[in-house]
Amino acid sequence: MKSHDHIYYIALSYHIPKPKLHDYHNHLRTHIIPAYELKIGISINAYNIYTHKFTTEKHGDFPSWNMLHVIELTNKDQAAAFMQELNQQQPFPEAIPVRQELLISTPNSNYPIQTQQTRRRWLKPLQVVEHVDVQLDQLDAFRKIMIQRNGPAMNFILSERKWCHSFYALETEEVWLHHPDYPLWNQLHIIALYPEAPFMYKKDFAQGLAQAAQISFDDNMNQLKQIRTMRYKTVSSLIPHVGRE
Repeated sequence: MKSHDHIYYIALSYHIPKPKLHDYHNHLRTHIIPAYELKIGISINAYNIYTHKFTTEKHGDFPSWNMLHVIELTNKDQAAAFMQELNQQQPFPEAIPVRQELLISTPNSNYPIQTQQTRRRWLKPLQVVEHVDVQLDQLDAFRKIMIQRNGPAMNFILSERKWCHSFYALETEEVWLHHPDYPLWNQLHIIALYPEAPFMYKKDFAQGLAQAAQISFDDNMNQLKQIRTMRYKTVSSLIPHVGRE
């Protein structure tokens, strides 16, 4: 598979109070999704909207997002105009904006389109969303690990195994808004997985790492633990829409 490099994305994170989630889903159908659809092929290529199901890892005492919009831009120059139009729309009154940011795909690591091996499955994958905070003085080291090790290992899994549907690896380039009650992050990873993934992940990822960089799973993980913190790791679902899932 070929990584989708030099692609820009907008990510919009929200917290919607639980009693208002049903109303927010109606707002998506009537206001947000139609607005996104009108921009397909003009300022955006695709979009996905994720809703939080449960948290599997969290470091710190803070509230969690429960709605995430990830929008693939046709090019970086479209970001400002797209956000200006979006901010002029009727907002959902109870939505708490957590973050608005511009991201770029991590080279050799971004595989957002499902593979032929997984495309015909009737079961929709779970969406694992990771908000990762890499130490600022270690960003280059983390990117190198992604380019030389983790990205190729995920490519191996996507190409040779059938339990992973897609993988987004995105780096924050600019933050337009961030709620002070929520922690900071600078990497957003989204992995679409099928139910057997937890039983296959370590063995297959280790094989991918060995082929790409002759490093063991444990050594690679220990290096990552020294330079990054997993702020949130959540299992989410993808809200159906007309655009690409």
